[in-house]
Order: sequence, then structure tokens, then C-alpha cells
Amino acid sequence: MTEAWPRSANPTSGADAKSPVIPGIHPLRVPSYVTSHSFHIYVFRFNEHEFGFPRETFIRALAEEGIPCSSGYAHPLYKNPMFLNQDFYPLGCPLTCGHYGVTIDYRSFEQLCPNSERACREAVWLEQRLLLGDREDMDDIVEAISKLYERRQDLQELPQLPELHSERIE
Repeated sequence: MTEAWPRSANPTSGADAKSPVIPGIHPLRVPSYVTSHSFHIYVFRFNEHEFGFPRETFIRALAEEGIPCSSGYAHPLYKNPMFLNQDFYPLGCPLTCGHYGVTIDYRSFEQLCPNSERACREAVWLEQRLLLGDREDMDDIVEAISKLYERRQDLQELPQLPELHSERIE
């Protein structure tokens, strides 16, 4: 794995250098004090209004271009049924077994965590295996995204596709 690390340590040297010119594609910022990044996945925000069609269409179309990706988490952690139903360890510990003494309403977290909600709506994930290539491979990803943007009118007219996640909690 150590020989793969230098290639995947900075995929942004190719992809992020070009992607800000593609409307609707917003790479996550890496703070200036960060000297290297593991990039086990590469995440960017997809704004469907700026790009011209829904994220689900983008993900499928990008896969057809040979770049597999996903929408990441279906919902924030606090919307997991374990939290919503407080279906924890036996006796509901730690929250409902009497040790904690406070009731937590995880349904209220939607208002408390708007960035988590937004991340689940807008994220596109590229798997780590895509980041093991060289700069030309990173450029291929950017070119595929650019191609989709150029074809956005054609792709906009496709029938609406079903959700990618089989179980989305609302």
C-alpha cells in the first residue's frame, strides 16, 4: 500500500485544478495547513441547478462514461432507525436504561445539522481505487464530467430515474 500512497495522496493536483470551471461541481476544500490527505474516497458537492440535471442522472451518466461513483450516505447518521427508534443495546442503554437521565429527540437533529442534510443531498463520492492512477487518469475523470456538462441539455430530457438508494428515510 505504501507504493500506492503517493499517487492517491493528492488527486486534487489534477482534478481540483480544473473542476472549479465546471458549473455545479464544487470540490471540498482542504485547509492550507494540511500537508497530505489520505483520500480513501474523493468527495465533491454536486449542485444540480448549476449543472443542469439531477444528481442521480449525473451518477448514472458518469458511470456510463466509465467513472463509477455514488451518492454517499443515504441519510445522516441521526436518521438511522437505531437512533430514531432508540433501539440501542439491551435495555436501550445508554439513553433509555436510566443511566443517562436525558431524552434525546434525534428527529430534531435535522434542524440542528443542516450541513449533514445538505451533504447527503449533494455529495458525489469517487472510490479510492479511482485515485490510484496517474495524473492522466485524474484528467480523464474531469474530461468525463466536462462531457456530461456539455451534453446537459440531452441528459436533462431523459426520464426521471428512481432513487439510487433502496431505503431512504424521510
